[in-house]
Amino acid sequence: MKTPLTIIKGNVELLGETVLDQEQMLYQKYIIENATQIEGYINKLVELSKSETPEALAVKKVAVKNLLDGIHEQTSGMIIKKNIKLTWQEMDLASVTIQADREKLHRAIMNVMGNAVEFTPPQGTIAVAAQKGIGN
Repeated sequence: MKTPLTIIKGNVELLGETVLDQEQMLYQKYIIENATQIEGYINKLVELSKSETPEALAVKKVAVKNLLDGIHEQTSGMIIKKNIKLTWQEMDLASVTIQADREKLHRAIMNVMGNAVEFTPPQGTIAVAAQKGIGN
């Protein structure tokens, strides 16, 4: 898995050395970011396969808006080919933080978003809304 991923990353970086329009640069950015993320998952899997103890949670303070902005951007890249509309609402999240394992939470939400993209028909809509809860 590492070799094909290295080839993909190398080729997409080579594409960056050519003249690209705005849309192509956006696609290139999505490919690089997601290939890097996959590379991280592969490295974690390799680590976990060598370890006999389960991976502990790395719980830290997570800025919710920052986390959701990254998920929004990734999801926006996933919907382009299927011509799916994404409605995204965030309310009162600028200063909201939670205690969580950011990487695992990101991966879990992206799994849900990936399923939404996969099972939403072309020209369909995925709606996401997040807001600060009472006392949070």
